[in-house]
Amino acid sequence: MENSSSISPEETDLIEKYLMQEMSAEEQAAFEHRLAGDQVLQFKVNEMKLLIIGINESMLTQKLEIFHEEVKTATPVRSIQSVKKYAYRKWLAAASVVILAGITVFYFATKPSLQEQLYQTYYSADPGLMTTMSSASDNYTFEKAMVDYKSGDVWNAIESWEQLQTANPLNDTLNYFLGSAWLKLDHQEKAIPYLQQVANKQASVFNADAHWYLGLALLQQGNRSEAVAEIKKSDHPQKGALLKDISNMNNK
Repeated sequence: MENSSSISPEETDLIEKYLMQEMSAEEQAAFEHRLAGDQVLQFKVNEMKLLIIGINESMLTQKLEIFHEEVKTATPVRSIQSVKKYAYRKWLAAASVVILAGITVFYFATKPSLQEQLYQTYYSADPGLMTTMSSASDNYTFEKAMVDYKSGDVWNAIESWEQLQTANPLNDTLNYFLGSAWLKLDHQEKAIPYLQQVANKQASVFNADAHWYLGLALLQQGNRSEAVAEIKKSDHPQKGALLKDISNMNNK
């Protein structure tokens, strides 16, 4: 993320031009393309948008005060547009400190923790199983859900697998893929109970993988010691690298 501790005059002018609809079609398209991928810039735009609303609400009072002051001093009365621009600039300068403070809070509030950064680095969703679409009722339901899982329709997969798991709560295949599906949706807290059941079954073909994903989920949730214990029981090729990174993180 870019340095969010300052906002340049050029950036202020650019955002103002965008919000005041003073950009050409090409400029607007380029700015919106940049905006779509820049969270800090989105925050700056939203903050300035709110400030402009406040400015516009108080604009009439501000213009009248300036008008009367100029009449008193016998200076030429400026145009309404120039008065509006003057008041806007005055408000914007005064509010810049508020914008900077808000951006700083936003940055630190949304910055991922070290364990979340490790999770994002090492997590890769389980690719799922090959399917044959057997005509047997339970197999068909499971495999149709597997197709949904692999194609990205994870909610449907979870719904189908949960129905099967209710009738067979100890089935390690169902528990493993329910845990994998919840991880794929970034719901680590819901994945953990399913993965724990499989991690506790040493005979399961999914046992080693369950330890890996359980360890990642626990790490993301901030349970470092439990995460290390689970990761050590896995046979994932990146196990050593992750344990080393966790150790380095603990020393910071």
